[in-house]
Amino acid sequence: MKSFKEKVEAFKLQVNTRDGSCLNCCDCSNCSECGFCLKCDDCIQSVSCDCCSYCDFCDGCKNCVDCRNCSNCTWCTFCYDCENCTDCFCCNNITNKQYHVFNEEVSPGEYHTMIVEAKLAGIIT
Repeated sequence: MKSFKEKVEAFKLQVNTRDGSCLNCCDCSNCSECGFCLKCDDCIQSVSCDCCSYCDFCDGCKNCVDCRNCSNCTWCTFCYDCENCTDCFCCNNITNKQYHVFNEEVSPGEYHTMIVEAKLAGIIT
């Protein structure tokens, strides 16, 4: 049976990233100075994000990739300074938008076709 100290150490390993600079993160890898994130990879100074990769200075984002200074965005890729956006690609400084590419609105079908093309071209994984 594990001692109390061993249980605490095991918990700390579970909720911190490899470098130990994150606070209360779970199942994250290679992140730095993040807090309260879940299943993120290679993020820097992000807070309360879930399943994000390569996101820096983000807050409350989910399933985002390579975003910077975004807040409460979901399924966004290569976005910068965006807030409350969903399904956006290569956007900058937009708020409360969905299905936008290069800051222009597109239909859901056009958006998903473009994402498939970007994946096939190796632009995103």
